[in-house]
Amino acid sequence: MLGFKGSDHPDEQSDQKKGARREQEKAVGSVPASLGRQGQDDVAEKLAGATLTTRGVNSLIRFWLGENGYGPFLKKLKEGSNNE
Repeated sequence: MLGFKGSDHPDEQSDQKKGARREQEKAVGSVPASLGRQGQDDVAEKLAGATLTTRGVNSLIRFWLGENGYGPFLKKLKEGSNNE
């Protein structure tokens, strides 16, 4: 024990790694092993569903604000408000 300083101690290193892993898991939304395989599958399905929803909403907004939706009207409205 005498040769170790601060985080050089093996116990402290493992505590630091555990803390870093917890932070990483929070950041990526990983599932604790205690939930088992079913919990991991549920999270994967929710993530996939959220991705599909995001893509759908993005497409919807692009369409309705684009040339085939209200885009030309909004462009004229904007140009008209700049002329006043």
